[in-house]
Formats: sequence, C-alpha cells, structure tokens
Amino acid sequence: MSLFLLAFLLYAVRLLYGWIMKNNISLPGMSRIQSLLKLLFKWHPFVGYTAISLAIFHSYTMLFYLPQKQFAMISGIITFLIFVIVVSCGIKLSGKRQHVSFKNWHVNFSYACMSLLFLHKMVS
Repeated sequence: MSLFLLAFLLYAVRLLYGWIMKNNISLPGMSRIQSLLKLLFKWHPFVGYTAISLAIFHSYTMLFYLPQKQFAMISGIITFLIFVIVVSCGIKLSGKRQHVSFKNWHVNFSYACMSLLFLHKMVS
C-alpha cells in the first residue's frame, strides 16, 4: 500500500510543481526542486512495477494460504483488477507515442484504485 501511495504522491508533487511554474511563483531553491522532480519522474515507473509485483504476491498469499473475510477478499480482488488497468495504461504511456486518453485513464483509475485500497485496508 505504501508503494502505491508513493507512486501517487510523485504524481501529486509533479502537478504542484507544474502549477507553481505556470503561475510564476518564485521559491528559493527552485532549480533543486526541478532536478529532484526529474529524478522522481524517472523512478515513477519502477515504483509502480514494484507495487504491482508486491500486489500479486499479496493476492496469491491471501487467496491461497490465509482465510479472510469475504468482503475483504472481494474488495481486494476489485482493487487488484483496477490496479492492473492502471499499470497497463502506464505501460502504454511509457512508449514513444503517448495518448492523452491513456494518461487520463491512468490518472482517473489511480484515483479509484487509491480509494478502493483505503476501503480494502479498512475492512481487513
């Protein structure tokens, strides 16, 4: 869960930086912030790949080895399926041709996945 939130926070920080640059707000150390954001933008896919691999491992262990509550299992499966959509849209975005629709799907499904992940965590 923490890796997914880290990947989402990288996107939120990038949006905040774009808003600061668009409104010409002057902050001290802006060049350091810009270089840090470039580094974080490069690490975003790797954090996502790590999160999906841990989600697959978690799903496997919970489904086959530990009996859980029924609602927790259903919410986990739905969250995982939406997370697969987020990752597949992210993989499409990593190519040379980036489509705006894939970017919008990636962002909107990540919002849905984050909400469902919190719900899954609360019922577990």
